Amino acid sequence: MKLPRFTYVLRFVHRDNDDPDFHEHTSFEDARYHMNLFDDSDADLYDRIELYRRDYTGRTDTLLETKHFILRRKP
Repeated sequence: MKLPRFTYVLRFVHRDNDDPDFHEHTSFEDARYHMNLFDDSDADLYDRIELYRRDYTGRTDTLLETKHFILRRKP
């Protein structure tokens, strides 16, 4: 079975500076779908989510986009 040249990695950066979580996807569309699930999130758990393209041939990661979250103050 041949491995893909590219995969797409979501890096979840925690607001409390805990170690980030990583989730790897085989398609850009799948990674973007999962990233967009956080569009209306009010959990205040993450500072940002970063989407990278991982190139296994060149062994590099390229940042494609970042979703920043504004800290919402609870009344």
